[in-house]
Amino acid sequence: MSWQSGLACWILRKWFYPRTRAPHFDVEHIRALASRRLWLPRVPSGWRLAEHYAADGGLLRGEWLEPATDAAGSPAGGTILYLHGGGYFFCSPRTHRALVFGLAKRTRARTFSLDYRLAPEHRFPAALDDALAAYRQLLSEGTAPESIVVAGDSAGGASRWRYSWRCVTQASVCPRAGCCFRHGPIWRPPANQSALMTGSIR
Repeated sequence: MSWQSGLACWILRKWFYPRTRAPHFDVEHIRALASRRLWLPRVPSGWRLAEHYAADGGLLRGEWLEPATDAAGSPAGGTILYLHGGGYFFCSPRTHRALVFGLAKRTRARTFSLDYRLAPEHRFPAALDDALAAYRQLLSEGTAPESIVVAGDSAGGASRWRYSWRCVTQASVCPRAGCCFRHGPIWRPPANQSALMTGSIR
């Protein structure tokens, strides 16, 4: 574990976790702490970051990380739809840039980090609805489903599983794969239907 990861884990254990265990906590205060970054990672060389946060920005609110040119060494055509963690009530694409940048570089896939709606202003399943809407928007823009991977950490990872389950139950076009970074218990489909998930989602 790097010293940055160790520091982040210590901060989470020391400050964030005790606050989330309280019967009442200040959502805005926790959001402010999460956004108070010591540093923001630089955009990787050869890539460009495009922020889409305008009120009229459509369904794809968030951040695109794409190759700066189509030269050799650019992504091989895959697309990652990333769902950030944060208990569904804090964090954002900005707080998860380091993770998303690293994921894009290692996979050589263009990556969209979704700015989904947060609780308590927007009740469940708002975040999941936004993830599905963003995926369908990618399809409508011509992105092939077999080139899309839905990824997420923590709450975003749980959203990824719920999203996959809804794809199966609604007979929607499913993405090529899913990737979860798990920090704790994650949602699972009903036991008698797990085989359907295993056979349908890869």
